[in-house]
Amino acid sequence: MADPRAPQVLALGDPGPLPFLGHFRIGASGPRSVLRVAGRLASAGSAVEACEAAGAVERELAAVPTAVDRPDDRVALLRGLWEGLEAAMAGLPASLRADLALLAVATDPRGVSVTGVGLAGCWFLDARQPPRPLVPRSHPLLSGLGVPATRPGAMTINAQPDVIFAELRHPTARPVGLPTGDLWAACGARR
Repeated sequence: MADPRAPQVLALGDPGPLPFLGHFRIGASGPRSVLRVAGRLASAGSAVEACEAAGAVERELAAVPTAVDRPDDRVALLRGLWEGLEAAMAGLPASLRADLALLAVATDPRGVSVTGVGLAGCWFLDARQPPRPLVPRSHPLLSGLGVPATRPGAMTINAQPDVIFAELRHPTARPVGLPTGDLWAACGARR
């Protein structure tokens, strides 16, 4: 059976001259499941440190479907995501973990679940409609930066969006919200 349809997950670039410093994005499939993640960490480090940290996270998270006991289950994928993230970040200094922000979507034949940390805003796009907020401003998905003290829960969504855009919190800049213009370019992606 083919993989279930899964929304793309894209993170907006950060303010400043290096908008994607420390950004990572993965898409990994298990049997009848998909895990997609976009995020950032280590932007306070040098370009080399940020690139190495993001690469370590990408490698660890890309292996989640082969590392979990039930790779066809979105809940197991999300549990594996947080375990893999902890493993990838274990050797990093606190200064490089402090700005962790990510949005993850896991899909299986039974539905779509979303989790994250360090998000300032989250919007979805589907069926040629304008982007709409995924959650209200008071939702726990929109949380502070950094490694959470306890693993965040996941939210099941009824919609099947094409794309979910996330504004990652920034350590010093205020959230700006959804930009006008080409959202794909704002995320460093092509259609």
